[in-house]
Amino acid sequence: MFSNIPVSFKYDGNVIKGFDDCHFKLSTREEKIDNNVKYSAYTYDFRDDIKVTVLTESYDKYNAFTQTVWFENTGTSNTRNISELKCADRILEGKNPVLKGILGDHVNQYRPYEIDLSERNTEFSAVTGRATHVNFPYFLLETDECSYLIALGWAGTWKAVFNSTEEGVHLAAKGVINLDTYLKPGEKIRTPLMCIITCDANRDKSIAMNHWRKWFVNHVMPRNGAKETEPVRPMITNCLALDTGRPNSDGSISEYYGSWKPSLDKYYQESLEMDIRWVDAGWYCDPYNKSVPADWWGTVGTWTLDREKWPGDSIRQSVEYAEKHGAYTMMWFEPERVTHVEALSQNYGFNPEWVLTDGGPVKLANLAREDCVSWLTERIISTMDEHGIHMYREDFNCDPAPYWSIGDQMEDGERTGITENLYVQGHYRLWDNIIDYCRKTNKLPFIDSCASGGGRNDLESMRRAIPMLRSDSDRTSAALRLSMTTSFMEWIPCCGASTKESVDQLEAGKPDLYVLRASYLPILNYGFEYTQDRTLNFDLLRQGQKEWKMIKPFFYGDFYVLTPWHPESETDKWTVYMFIKDNKGIIQAFRQETCEQDSIVVKLKGLDENRYYSIHDIDGRNIIYNKRGNELAEGLTIKLPEKRSAAILLINS
Repeated sequence: MFSNIPVSFKYDGNVIKGFDDCHFKLSTREEKIDNNVKYSAYTYDFRDDIKVTVLTESYDKYNAFTQTVWFENTGTSNTRNISELKCADRILEGKNPVLKGILGDHVNQYRPYEIDLSERNTEFSAVTGRATHVNFPYFLLETDECSYLIALGWAGTWKAVFNSTEEGVHLAAKGVINLDTYLKPGEKIRTPLMCIITCDANRDKSIAMNHWRKWFVNHVMPRNGAKETEPVRPMITNCLALDTGRPNSDGSISEYYGSWKPSLDKYYQESLEMDIRWVDAGWYCDPYNKSVPADWWGTVGTWTLDREKWPGDSIRQSVEYAEKHGAYTMMWFEPERVTHVEALSQNYGFNPEWVLTDGGPVKLANLAREDCVSWLTERIISTMDEHGIHMYREDFNCDPAPYWSIGDQMEDGERTGITENLYVQGHYRLWDNIIDYCRKTNKLPFIDSCASGGGRNDLESMRRAIPMLRSDSDRTSAALRLSMTTSFMEWIPCCGASTKESVDQLEAGKPDLYVLRASYLPILNYGFEYTQDRTLNFDLLRQGQKEWKMIKPFFYGDFYVLTPWHPESETDKWTVYMFIKDNKGIIQAFRQETCEQDSIVVKLKGLDENRYYSIHDIDGRNIIYNKRGNELAEGLTIKLPEKRSAAILLINS
């Protein structure tokens, strides 16, 4: 059945495409249908005792198809080399192809692009090992005949090449860019998760993107609970680390036993709400069992509670206190980096053979080793279990690709890319171990994915995690926040940002109504100086949560950007976008800091052209009664008399 599946590779230098009868013998076949998804697993016998397993998922409702291919050496001797392993090697038919998408986080700040493939071919890659930090492995390919939505799920290096041909566009995509390795007995490698969705969008980007968002919400996003069918709900988080009065390196390390209760008492006394209490970096002791006053980056690895900061059962007391008020507790970890290896080995049983390092300050725990994954799993789960932690937040503050290369060099013979392939498998397995523990113990069975911000938001990771902070740089200006929302939210429906504005992302910053409204996302992250800042406006914080709760029912509905995208530097524009669900929704409109125009006309989308709608501005300025959808599609005028102001308009039918 899968003779024409669009996968290719070289074996011992010979090119093989698909899984035809000349090279493969079908040994097992399994199929099942669950929640209207067809899951198939086909196992083939290949040369040299290599077993190839093709896993596919078909979603008829969305015309979506995913595939992952595994290669396993079931013999007793090494195979010959597998190289040029492409998870996609196929023609996407259609004339006049145009490729659209966004770049990654970090230097590119989710900037959109549009490339006419009739004029030039193009390629994208991630070479650092953090899959979404520079480029973004999600693509929209528009043709005269249809649109294709394409995504790679691989939390490492990847490459995607788009070449125009007479038949359409040739797509060649792979993870582990330089893979060229034999397999040892019992060893397995895999391709990325490859997803292609076909959509009849007539070159209307908003139709294609909302088709993608529906599939993503229903079939990619983690479920909210172990026995729930609904995706992760929008939520309010609260980080108390700034509210301590203690100096620290970056505002994330100073929370301790004496600060949490005054902070939470003040928070709840002011009638503020939260779903997640966020414990950030610096709660652990260093490998010498000493307290960590400031250097959270240079002391990771033990994942054991700092008893000077948190004596006795004080951390559990804080967890139970928040839980009584309806909030779960999430804790920060960064398990892949280690420090002070000799002390970590002596005091915590870490095996120095697990380290990948070039002798510099970065030392990587080698998740390609199953025993390393097991050690980390035990450290994390035992800490969560001991202190009653409900949710796991993971950070990753280095680029791993150079260290994976060092791992390859430690192997015998030509083994390029083997460390990365096994490492990424190990990382997914670590997450699955933690999620499985959370499911069994009735905790939150999903992860907060952070890798210096938005470095690890590939499709496979997003099946297990959500980005509560989609970018570190998103902790600065409201202008950047709006710029990112109008690009990132089309691809990843559940995300969060800061609710402050400051010049430097590590400063405490100040909220006002404009900043809060620019921060209304499915994850609303509060983190203020509740007891330390005597000028903090609690009326404003309460208003922010009240408005956010009005908006949250629509976050997973259709999303339309009604104004052209512009970067952070262009503050002389309007930004307007809307969410619509079941013929109700909201419009969020922003007249930015230096914008001279006091009004804008926007054409509403996603409305029933024959239905009557009323629009109510919650501030009482822009109110429309009983207009047909087709009239609103022709234009709605929004007015804001002041620069740097925002409106929220409710749509009812």
